[in-house]
Amino acid sequence: LQQVEASVNYNRYTSQEGTLRSWRLDTSVDVTFRKYWEFELSHLEEYKLFEKEFRNDRTRVQLEWDARDGRRIYVFASEGFNYDSDLKLYGAGLRWLIGDRWRFEYEITKLELEPDPEQDSTTIHVFETIYAFNPDMYAKLFLQTNSAISKENVQALWVWRFKPPFGSWQIAYQRGTSEQGQESQQGDTIFTKLSWVF
Repeated sequence: LQQVEASVNYNRYTSQEGTLRSWRLDTSVDVTFRKYWEFELSHLEEYKLFEKEFRNDRTRVQLEWDARDGRRIYVFASEGFNYDSDLKLYGAGLRWLIGDRWRFEYEITKLELEPDPEQDSTTIHVFETIYAFNPDMYAKLFLQTNSAISKENVQALWVWRFKPPFGSWQIAYQRGTSEQGQESQQGDTIFTKLSWVF
């Protein structure tokens, strides 16, 4: 055993008229072992006042293998109650390095709600990779899908720091937006940025 860390956070919000609008209590225990493993247990309790009062709660368990050199693999599962629906949220992810130049990350998350009147149950895939040609030039690719709203986001970025640390040229491409859970136009956009400090 290397470390045990516990935390408690409480927030409370009232309107200007003094009406209690919401409160939220987050608790967690994180246990880190010497041999790369980490275990986390967290619990959320909250109250929200909208058109009516909602009491939400969620308990999450996560198990992670972390090599402490940039490589990690994890699985997680959550269960609770969210805005009058039973909630199950589970998934897995990894971050991996190949040599000193290439890193990629992938996460899959599955959300199940019962009942689900708005059809918000979904599967979300997130993939990101970065390749460094040298310390001053790299390319980045980001992909995200959301099955509930048939949404696919793509972002590609190329950066060249020709006069580090402030002189750089960037070119970026984006399809859709990266906001999770929001429908959007899936238009194509290209950005460029030139920075040069004399």
